[in-house]
Amino acid sequence: AVAGDDVRSADAPSFGPPSYHLSLKEAVRFACANNLLGIMCNSSLLTRVPALIRNVKDNGLFLVSFGRENYSEQPRAAQKSHGVDALICDGVIAYEADDNVEYAI
Repeated sequence: AVAGDDVRSADAPSFGPPSYHLSLKEAVRFACANNLLGIMCNSSLLTRVPALIRNVKDNGLFLVSFGRENYSEQPRAAQKSHGVDALICDGVIAYEADDNVEYAI
């Protein structure tokens, strides 16, 4: 599920028509109800309201962010420190595994 306030930005992955883009609360509910591993959310929402990250993580979901904020070091570091699992930047998904090594897909 994809959630965020500006999911139609140039950085947003396209997973169907805009009607499939949900509020974060609905994305969490949908992901949990359908046994999904996690959700993707626009980084602007997560950097403005970091408490939302905890909400996603408390539901046992993997959280990936995308958006303009992922191009700057400070917002990336803030998202990681609050629990974002992976960030999409320039079409590359970067995540840090338990061994503290950053991987890119």
